[in-house]
Amino acid sequence: MKSRPDFDLRLQKQFTPMPDGAVAQIRLDLQRVLDSGCREEELHKFVAQNVYLLFEQYPSLYILAVSKPKLGHELVCDFCLHAEGNFDYWSLIELERADDRLFTKAGDPTQRLSHALRQVHEWQSWIDNHTEYFRQTYVSRFHWRPMVTFSIVIGRRADLGDRDIRMLQELNESFSGD
Repeated sequence: MKSRPDFDLRLQKQFTPMPDGAVAQIRLDLQRVLDSGCREEELHKFVAQNVYLLFEQYPSLYILAVSKPKLGHELVCDFCLHAEGNFDYWSLIELERADDRLFTKAGDPTQRLSHALRQVHEWQSWIDNHTEYFRQTYVSRFHWRPMVTFSIVIGRRADLGDRDIRMLQELNESFSGD
């Protein structure tokens, strides 16, 4: 594997399937962590120790998880998932608190959601402005252009009302270009 000098390699795990009992226990433990109202750093530590949580959405696609990867010298993501296939796939993830609200009563994004959106925008701009560096550093030698997605994990689905869900869908569509 090509050296990726900007990665903080404290966590770099390959995907391996887990027994059903272990998965169920991790989900129960996650529920307890989320219910405790933990800080973002504590949630990050739990996810890093139970990285399977990041893979379970796409177990056959993503093969590597990295905690706190850097983009240049100033930008840091919470997690990055990577897969290789016909393209290099990268999913950069911003993790926020589970008890954060997404929208104000007036329907505007909260300060925390706005901050997370700004971070994701900065990552995207950095990649757009450093395409050659990104390609040479992060993309395998067989691919020219990576496919990069960005995700924000914030709040809890159970706390969203119909209006919040509608506003979230609209926000997602505005960022995806749909």
